[in-house]
Amino acid sequence: NLIKDNRLKNAGVLLFCNRVTKFFLQATISCILYQGTDKYKILDRKEYDADIYSNFQNVLLYLKSHLNTEYIIKGGPREEKLELPEEALREAILNAIVHRDYTKQTSILVEIFSDRITITNSGGLVKGISKKDLGKKSFSRNNLLFGLMQRMGLVEKAGSGMRRSMPSGFVG
Repeated sequence: NLIKDNRLKNAGVLLFCNRVTKFFLQATISCILYQGTDKYKILDRKEYDADIYSNFQNVLLYLKSHLNTEYIIKGGPREEKLELPEEALREAILNAIVHRDYTKQTSILVEIFSDRITITNSGGLVKGISKKDLGKKSFSRNNLLFGLMQRMGLVEKAGSGMRRSMPSGFVG
C-alpha cells in the first residue's frame, strides 16, 4: 500500500526517505532547550529531518540527554532514573509524529524548559474524537502511516498509550 502508479505514497516517503525535507519541507522536528521557564534564552537547538523513525529515535535521545538523571545506589549496580518517564516521552513523540497534519506548513516543536517539556504539532484533535476520549479511543489522521507504525511495534492502535505512559498528576 505504499506505492501508487510506480511512486511512493507520502507515508512511504516519510518512512524511507533519508531526508524527508526533499519532499516535505515541514516534516521536521525541532528541539529547543531553554534556560528557565520562558523562551528568553536558548541554550541549544537541533532540527531533525531524516525519516520519521530516525527522527523519533533522535528526538528521544535529545530529550534524554537534556533531562536530569537520578542515580539510585542501593548496594548493587546503580539505577538511572530520568526525571520524566521514558515511556511518557516516547508516547508523546510518537503521537506528535503519527497524528500531525503533514499538509500544514509547520514542524513538530519539542521545547524543554526547566519545569516542563512541551511538544506541539499541527493537527489538533482528529475529527470524531474529543478531549474526554483521549486515552480511551484511537482515531488516526494518517491511517497508512499509523498502520505501518503499528506493524513496527511502535504503537498499538488501542487508544491506551497515553493513559498507560503518563505519570500520575500529568497535565495534558
